[in-house]
Amino acid sequence: MARSSASARPGTAGPDRAASTAATGRADDRGATSGRAGQLDRLAELLPAIQTRVRATKPPELTAELGSITLHQLEAVRLVQPDGLTMSRLAEALRISESAATALVDRLVRHRLIERAEDPEDRRVVRIVPSDLSRELAERFVTHQRRVLEEAFAVLGDGDLDVLVGLLERVVTRFDAPEEAPGAGHGRLGLPRDTDG
Repeated sequence: MARSSASARPGTAGPDRAASTAATGRADDRGATSGRAGQLDRLAELLPAIQTRVRATKPPELTAELGSITLHQLEAVRLVQPDGLTMSRLAEALRISESAATALVDRLVRHRLIERAEDPEDRRVVRIVPSDLSRELAERFVTHQRRVLEEAFAVLGDGDLDVLVGLLERVVTRFDAPEEAPGAGHGRLGLPRDTDG
């Protein structure tokens, strides 16, 4: 005789239990959290894994040229392309304090990757602009990063990738909202930002 459609399969929750767990986010018999809480826990695991995969290595062809330059510093170099940013805008983009951004810029100036220049519209404002060397390195680094991303997301079709990008943009928009407290000191996806430069 066929089982009732309301009967739960071995190892799965029945409808009533599943609904209750989804609402409460309680752990199931195996100790894993279900429902929205479980999804958020899994997201907290997946985001760093993706970030690590994308940023784990410097471009092999640039290793010798980059030397001790960190990926965090490279991100700053990329952000000031092509026309530069003010110190406050750079700090905002990196989600770090202006003092931390100043220390980061000092290191990059020593590496001849960026320069300080007067803002043509307001001479009281200092802009952080890319050097000729950094423009070339940034272009090559972006090419490398795009190649890594293509490999990482090869399992997704164009439609799936469009959906994923759209969803992430909604989350990022929330982090970029005027309220500073929830995202302070965090990266674009809400991950703790390394501020040691």
